[in-house]
Amino acid sequence: MSKKIGFKQHLRIFARAFRVLREVCPPCFLSLTVISSTIDAAKPLIALFFSAQVLNELAGARDVQRILLYVAATLLSVFLLSAINALLQQRLKARGDYNYNRLEFLYAKRYMEMDYPHVEDSVINQMLADIRARANGNGLGLYNLIYYLPMLSTIIATLLLSFVLLGGLFIPAAGYVQNWVTSPAATLVLVLLAILSVLTPFFLRKWQREAMELVQRENPKANTLLNFYGQYIDADKAAKDIRLYNQAGALEEIFEKRLNRKMWIWFFRRGASLDSILGAVNALVGGAVYLFIGLRALFGMYALGSVVQYVGAVTFIITNMASIAAIMGQLLNNNIYAQNIFDFLDLSDPRADGDKQPDADNIEIEFDNVSFKYPGADSYALKNVSLRFTPGQRLAVVGMNGSGKTTMVKLLCRLYRPCEGVIRLNGEDIQNYDHTAYTRLFNVVFQDFKLFSLPLGCNVATAESYDAEKVRAALINAGFGEKLDTLEDGLNTMLGKDCDKKGTSLSGGEEQKVAIARAMYRDAPFVVFDEPTAALDPISEYEVYTKLNDIIGEKTAVFISHRLSSCRFCDDIAVFHEGELIQRGKHEVLLRDTDGKYCEMWNAQAQHYTDV
Repeated sequence: MSKKIGFKQHLRIFARAFRVLREVCPPCFLSLTVISSTIDAAKPLIALFFSAQVLNELAGARDVQRILLYVAATLLSVFLLSAINALLQQRLKARGDYNYNRLEFLYAKRYMEMDYPHVEDSVINQMLADIRARANGNGLGLYNLIYYLPMLSTIIATLLLSFVLLGGLFIPAAGYVQNWVTSPAATLVLVLLAILSVLTPFFLRKWQREAMELVQRENPKANTLLNFYGQYIDADKAAKDIRLYNQAGALEEIFEKRLNRKMWIWFFRRGASLDSILGAVNALVGGAVYLFIGLRALFGMYALGSVVQYVGAVTFIITNMASIAAIMGQLLNNNIYAQNIFDFLDLSDPRADGDKQPDADNIEIEFDNVSFKYPGADSYALKNVSLRFTPGQRLAVVGMNGSGKTTMVKLLCRLYRPCEGVIRLNGEDIQNYDHTAYTRLFNVVFQDFKLFSLPLGCNVATAESYDAEKVRAALINAGFGEKLDTLEDGLNTMLGKDCDKKGTSLSGGEEQKVAIARAMYRDAPFVVFDEPTAALDPISEYEVYTKLNDIIGEKTAVFISHRLSSCRFCDDIAVFHEGELIQRGKHEVLLRDTDGKYCEMWNAQAQHYTDV
């Protein structure tokens, strides 16, 4: 991994990550995590402390009441702490999935709010896909901090409490034998051994990082592909292809290759080697600690129980210092992926947003010599288009696929801004209007619309609370009335089976009618239908469009279709071809131009219109 992060940047990433977690997680989550981790750290150390006191008493006065007091104190404190922690863990586990989902929604919210050109940018979409793949595959990114926070809290609490237990290590008992074992030089040797055990993980971190980076780089890719193919296998729409084309064998081969067994064998072997080295170093230091403290006790420097207490405390310190080094190494590697998340969240939105408020009662929009080229494209999607929409007008926009019809709608709705030329609303550049207020002028139904796995009424109103009669009227006007009458739960019918197995699956044509009803419910003064009825046959599309024409009333409307018969009722027809507006006029007038594109398209489709 070539991307390097300096020390100051690491600190900035950590600081921002915890600020984000405080915003995303419930207010009490971080506090409860620290308290629970401290309790986890305290329980074994409390048991260690009272065990040392019992041993000291057994080796000394052997006061039974005092021994029983120590035992009772151990049992009671551990029991109470365990009970408290069980309650804390219940609350924390209940919030675990919630925190993950909140982080997911953080990315989704940014995606919904970012300027539309970013949404169609493959680089940005890949950035988001990588963030999610690494989060789902290895827990990398912000969620990793939630995972490691309890560990870090427990380790830090253990270290602090262990140092407290070592308070008497350098206070010898009276009358001890003075020699090299009890001298400050021996203490220095022990300290150096402890430092060696702490630094060893840092020395090995580069070796470990190479293995982790490989897995963190390759495993998310494999998980993404495996997840895709897993969904493909489970999808009912793929079931026919799998059987007819004998895809089972190919899918099995894909799974085998994506699992990359050799990489995992190499990874675990390297991990085993690292564990062996660290185990050997810790064993060396642990043995030295036992020998050092045992000999000092032999020469009268410590009481017998204190030997257990000090050995245990030093062992806890060595083990946890090694653990904190390993976790910090993981977190430093993780910062690369956290920074990728921040890069995504910090994407700039170049959209210009004015403050003027449009007059919704009087809408006249004009394209003045507008040209547009998609980012990274070599050719223009629209070239020198001049077009006027007058209040109450019915304009049909027709043309072959890829002729620029949908691009024109995107520019009209300010999803993109022109590369050349200007679009005006009532004589004013649309960029000078408040963006939200401007987009409220439009009801648009695109061909690639999306319905929610929510009740039917919520889909139409795009809200939990809505006017049921208005929703019902919109559905009936969109041609969904007969289907609505067959739904037992009416507007409360869940659409799709993604969130409810009892949900209702609609046909493509039925879904399009719901999408049209959603647009009608909003009741904006300018209506655009961008081939939302493409799944219907030509006659059904004509009937839907004709009915919509009656429903719209005095609104300005644009009907986009590659089927020319659907828009014969329109006042005006604009013919697009290869990004240019090449013809304009009524149906009868355009047909008289026998060399024109409209006449060519009409004749090519004429066999479908015999009943229209």
